[in-house]
Amino acid sequence: MMTSDLDYTIREKVDAINRTLAHQNDGLPQVSLSAGAAFSDRSAPTGTISQNADQALYHQKNNGRAGCSFYQK
Repeated sequence: MMTSDLDYTIREKVDAINRTLAHQNDGLPQVSLSAGAAFSDRSAPTGTISQNADQALYHQKNNGRAGCSFYQK
């Protein structure tokens, strides 16, 4: 189980993937990774951990893409 004190781990991995994807020279369209995460120790959850992670993902997609957002209430 991963708790919020390790959020930097997810952020670092998503950022590394996006740096790699940004420098592709294979002729394919450019893509990026957007992610949302919720942790077991989140305060005031409004649903399941999956629902909360989905909320965080849509927050990221609506605010710039190519990164990671974490559920926080």
